[in-house]
Amino acid sequence: MSFLDIFRRRTQDVFYTRVLVCSLGDVPGDELDRDFSAYQKYLGSVTLHRFADANGLLNALRDGYDIVHVLTSVTVDGRIGDSEIGGTELIQKAALDKTKLLWIASSNDPQGYIKGFKPDGNKLNVVMTVDRRGDCLSNFIGKLLHEMRSGLSMPVAWNKIAPQVPGQEHPDAPATIFYSGLGQVRFV
Repeated sequence: MSFLDIFRRRTQDVFYTRVLVCSLGDVPGDELDRDFSAYQKYLGSVTLHRFADANGLLNALRDGYDIVHVLTSVTVDGRIGDSEIGGTELIQKAALDKTKLLWIASSNDPQGYIKGFKPDGNKLNVVMTVDRRGDCLSNFIGKLLHEMRSGLSMPVAWNKIAPQVPGQEHPDAPATIFYSGLGQVRFV
């Protein structure tokens, strides 16, 4: 290792990644099952759960999941499901409980994310889905995990699959908002 290597950003590898794929409220079961299968193909410890309310989800975060993938509606003012819990509160709780990736996986109006999800300053990556585009989201997860298995960090793999070029469309990828608060993390 050279002197300059000390100052370079390194990829944080998360081994034996623990994943929670869950729903909050009434969401299509086929979407939940497809997303669960996408994670299960690449990662060994994947849990599937349907929560009756947001408090159940917040309590589950204590179990130390590295990835929390939630299918839930988001209101126009940024609350999750039918609860009074806002997106910012969910992000903060997930970060405190050492979640490295929080993915809101249901299609939602971006205004709810803009008004109620403030990830700034939290050490985790957050993905907020605007449009799943049918099977595109589940397929994208598989491609993303495949690239990470090949050695790329999440942001680099994401950019390889769906290059972030202004005006460039990706019809085979979900429409999302991606916040990289943890940076160069890789789930293996």
